[in-house]
Amino acid sequence: MALEYTGAVVLEVNSTEVEVTEFSPRANTGGKQLVKTMNSTGRAKAYSQGIATWELSITAVVPVNNTLHWEKISGAKLTQYPLQRRQAHHLSGCVCHRGGRTVYR
Repeated sequence: MALEYTGAVVLEVNSTEVEVTEFSPRANTGGKQLVKTMNSTGRAKAYSQGIATWELSITAVVPVNNTLHWEKISGAKLTQYPLQRRQAHHLSGCVCHRGGRTVYR
């Protein structure tokens, strides 16, 4: 299966741009189906909307002068530049929760 190139994705950390090779966002609405409420029947019948969050899974190219501390990334900005002349999609305030390293030889 061939992958389709949709545009460049760049992670900006402390004014350093890092190229992203894989990017998969996942949305979590934070909503709950059933919330117990105080009513006369004693049944749960309400729902809550919650706070929407995004979980981003990225694979980035390590720069030659590797001065980034990947586990301490806080307040980074991820930008997706589309191929067509549409507006870029920005995600700011990114924080690293988990990190790993793969070394190819």
